[in-house]
Amino acid sequence: MAFLESPRFPDSISYGCQGGPTWQTAVIAVASGHEARNQVWEAARHRYDVSHVYHQGDGGKLDLLRAFFLAVRGRLHGFRFQDPLDHDVASGEGVLTSLGGGQYQLVKRYTAGASLYDRNITKPVAASVAISGGGTYNLDATTGIVTHSAGAAPTGWTGEFDVPVRFETDVMAASVDGPHEYGHWQAISLIEIRP
Repeated sequence: MAFLESPRFPDSISYGCQGGPTWQTAVIAVASGHEARNQVWEAARHRYDVSHVYHQGDGGKLDLLRAFFLAVRGRLHGFRFQDPLDHDVASGEGVLTSLGGGQYQLVKRYTAGASLYDRNITKPVAASVAISGGGTYNLDATTGIVTHSAGAAPTGWTGEFDVPVRFETDVMAASVDGPHEYGHWQAISLIEIRP
């Protein structure tokens, strides 16, 4: 099992996907109707469905999808996926969590009123990342870890990121209606890989 940093899952197929963050919460309801809730996962895990109907003349998307599925060997290898709905960090959203020893983890902060949620970003798009603070830093684009080497400590960041995912199936159940017609592959699910 390996993680393939390149190529990223085809952007042309990512658009039109459905999905986003999921949680696992245990809910215990008693006879009175009261309930207790327990958050099982500390962090959200993202899932996506990239099922589409592909016309054979739409640039070979079904062929592109098949080639990618074969290259990553179904569920075996992880890969980068750009979530069309959430793939960038604007000013004020990018924070850095100290890991000690001059190392920091890139984090995207989500805010709703007084509530905050911090999401570790482990697959930044290196060319897009700008780190503020005035010092000298090195970014590991395979982990999202910033190493501070000189000057002031980092204070924030902006840029784009990908989600580390894998297919949730080892079976490509595709069909084509006829020559030059529509192709289908239903329930193409991707799930986030946690480091």
